[in-house]
Amino acid sequence: MVLSFTKYIPISNPLFRKVYSLHRNFQGHVCFERFNPFLQTFSTSDHCERLSWERSTQDILLGKLKFALRNHQVHEAWETFQDFRTLYGYPEVHDLNQLIVQLSYSSNQVWMRKTCDLVLQIVEEKSGLLHDDTLTKLALSLARLKMPSPSTVILRLMLDKGSVPSMHLLSLIVFHIVKTEVGTNLASNYLFQVCDFHNCLNDRQAHHAVTFKADTLVFNLVLDACVRFKLSLKGLCLVKLMSLSGTRADAHSIVIISQILEMNGLRDELKELKDHVDGVSAAYVRHYRQFYDTLLSLHFKFIDIDAAAKLVLDMTSSHNCNVKKNGKHLQNPCFISIGSPNLRTALKIHLEPELLYKDSVLRPLGLQWTRIHICYSCRLTREGMQREAKALLKQMKKVGLDEGLSDDVIDKQNLCEETLDSLGKADLAIALAQILKDEDQTVFPLVYNFNSSIFFFYKARMIEDALKAYRRMVAMKVQPTIKTFSFLMCGYFSLGRYREITIL
Repeated sequence: MVLSFTKYIPISNPLFRKVYSLHRNFQGHVCFERFNPFLQTFSTSDHCERLSWERSTQDILLGKLKFALRNHQVHEAWETFQDFRTLYGYPEVHDLNQLIVQLSYSSNQVWMRKTCDLVLQIVEEKSGLLHDDTLTKLALSLARLKMPSPSTVILRLMLDKGSVPSMHLLSLIVFHIVKTEVGTNLASNYLFQVCDFHNCLNDRQAHHAVTFKADTLVFNLVLDACVRFKLSLKGLCLVKLMSLSGTRADAHSIVIISQILEMNGLRDELKELKDHVDGVSAAYVRHYRQFYDTLLSLHFKFIDIDAAAKLVLDMTSSHNCNVKKNGKHLQNPCFISIGSPNLRTALKIHLEPELLYKDSVLRPLGLQWTRIHICYSCRLTREGMQREAKALLKQMKKVGLDEGLSDDVIDKQNLCEETLDSLGKADLAIALAQILKDEDQTVFPLVYNFNSSIFFFYKARMIEDALKAYRRMVAMKVQPTIKTFSFLMCGYFSLGRYREITIL
């Protein structure tokens, strides 16, 4: 037994304090005095257990950890794990991974940060202890809690180990990460890293490389976020990455790409895209309403009323003819160029206009098309062309532009009265001109023409011609935009002329 006065001895040494704490924890499990030489000198007991202290303590801690994990007592498991790690290092691989998984279920950001810090420490010391599915669950939990930075850190740790979550889980993680602008930038950077890793794999690892190829849905989520947060240049880089990685662009991709091209003022590329979209079958027309709205908006930016009027008339009258002519041909995959198709170095994007994934990221249609069609139908009604107006209304219903409209909408006087002033005496072109007048034109239209030319020269690696276009732009007192300088910087960067970038 221990002499009674020893309990009054102050334990000021940290080591003694730790030992005293363990003594209280394991009292009744083992003869504690065998471990502590100081207390051993005051012990008169001859009945201490003959078990090894280290072995018995390790078993007790492991049993306590397993019990806490089995009963989902996360706080108790965390404290036991800390005690075990202090004495013996990391527990068994299964128990360690189970602890990380249960900690990942927490909705507390403080606990999640502790878990993330623990994972980083484990990977730094012994990277093989953690399983890929454990890290995937942690990345998903962090993303759900609006912690995009730690989530992408975990994804990069997996990539360093040569692993990527399954595309289904990766798309779910990315879906949560891109809810913020910061997360969108982090997700796009991660996509670049994944594609670089995929391209580095040689032919012998071709089968393994398939698992590292980001699919269309993941690209769609990040591209759509770039549109939402107006990251036009980042989106353009991702479009280029799609072509480099050979990722297919489905109907959703095409619509989002059109919005990114519109944000960058690249009308020629968008018009080339239209040639392929025009021939889709009737079942897919409603998926491209945003596409035509985007192209119409770009015509307005270029002050091209004739092109805008022609686009509207094409949509309302000639779409069915195009379907009959080109429907069969467009069942096959096709490719379009980013940059001029005449360039040998132009990047090609693999398009499948009639491919649709079940998880859509398309948003509701803008008001542009509905305004134009209503204006035009009212104009026809005013001129006594009720049959033509009703035919137009049927066309609107066929392409899905009848949301919120009834069959007798063209007979309502209030609708016509609201639109007569904008129509004037002419035809659809005047209606479009009035709509254009109502739009907020904050950028001088010529800037889009100059930017488009500079973009072409940058893609063709003709930086001197791009500079000439820029100087002419300044001479004409056309205010350059951020995209003007961005295209010039990209041109210099592609040629390795970094000094000019700093001057610019």
